[in-house]
Amino acid sequence: MRGVWMAVGTAVAFAAPLAAQDSLIPTNCLDRTAHPIRGVVDNSLAYAGVATVLADGTPVIYLNRDILKKATPLARRFVLLHECAHHRLRHVYRDPSRTLEIEADCWAIQYMVEHDIVKERHVDELQEELGAARGIGSLRGCLAVKEDPELWHKSLDLLTVAGAHRFAPIRGAPIAEDPEHGFFESTLDLPGTFGCELTPTDAFSCEVFHGDDDGATTARYETIRGIIRGWVTDAWLTFERVDPRPEERRRFVAQRIRTGAQLTLVATVDHRVVFRYDPPP
Repeated sequence: MRGVWMAVGTAVAFAAPLAAQDSLIPTNCLDRTAHPIRGVVDNSLAYAGVATVLADGTPVIYLNRDILKKATPLARRFVLLHECAHHRLRHVYRDPSRTLEIEADCWAIQYMVEHDIVKERHVDELQEELGAARGIGSLRGCLAVKEDPELWHKSLDLLTVAGAHRFAPIRGAPIAEDPEHGFFESTLDLPGTFGCELTPTDAFSCEVFHGDDDGATTARYETIRGIIRGWVTDAWLTFERVDPRPEERRRFVAQRIRTGAQLTLVATVDHRVVFRYDPPP
């Protein structure tokens, strides 16, 4: 069932404004396959924004300009990112739930902090403004969970068990936007990370960070690498390479000696940190 989503105050990349007269609320949202999501002004909405998919399959974000113009610029940006997250995380193909609303909140604030749209010291102010209008989740919690070693270790435990069964326990629906290429949703995500996927080659893949500068990217890479090092045992071999490929800055690999299962963490030149797990061959 295609869902309908709500927010008050957008996404991995930004395109062109909705229209010149509506520069207050550019959507600039791209979906998983880098196609732009159409934005439509509808001031009759009871909400600031709604993300949905039309009957013909066209993804769209409806926006109430009259509501948005009363919010601060940061709150407006959060609303747009929240709605774009519903498309980026493919929530619009699932039944609405409070859990998915929290995921969209988390995705939005993570994007804003990682791209330096809002400083961490101002997150509480944004929380207060947005919380006055809707039951928003804990924005600081959304940030902290991405670097929680205990939760990471639990996720890695579950991932290795699922990998031993070729990911059958966590294989979700086919990716709706790209059905012919054999990608599936994963029902298991890494801490604070949403939209993990199972690839056509039966690997588990997640983007765990996407920022704007080398320093922040390297810092997140080193944090996650340290968490993984704290989880692996003597049953794993580990090694790291600097500038291993033109598109990469750092690559950390852990391989289980007996089974050949492999964990890979990569920091890319376009400021992403990507995690991948290949199960035993």
